[in-house]
Amino acid sequence: MVVEPGCGTGRLTKLIAEKVGGSGIVIASDVSPRMLEQSRIRLNGFANVHLFHEAIEKVPLVLQTIDVALCHNVFPHFDHKPLVVAKLVEALKSDGRFIVSHFMPSSWVNSLHRKTNPAVASDLLPDQENMTQLFDEVGMQIQELIDDDRGYLLKAVFK
Repeated sequence: MVVEPGCGTGRLTKLIAEKVGGSGIVIASDVSPRMLEQSRIRLNGFANVHLFHEAIEKVPLVLQTIDVALCHNVFPHFDHKPLVVAKLVEALKSDGRFIVSHFMPSSWVNSLHRKTNPAVASDLLPDQENMTQLFDEVGMQIQELIDDDRGYLLKAVFK
């Protein structure tokens, strides 16, 4: 089972749904009704996808049932990052993985958000020290953190 907060128009959700197949489940959420409507259109016919028009903090997740929590291009937008991380970690199986990814490095993401619109000016990717602390506090360790011109990728596992 995969959980994807901030699924947007469902492009990645569709790829995940195809990958996990009929025996897997994808739980995806987005706070934007317009984005979610596009997801519904794109994912029509995918019975293994459950879409929620909610912030991930409000989506009902069963404890220790998720294999992967995948936060692609969304992590900076969580208003309460510690709360979101804790909620997703509670839902992860003991061998589950938490992934944060962006197609751009954190410096680019943060610079763009600061310059674009006041509504997202404080929506930033935390630095490595703060990310390490954030995951350490919920019993996870960062297994890999790449932040270079190819993008941003964080993989965390339970200690």
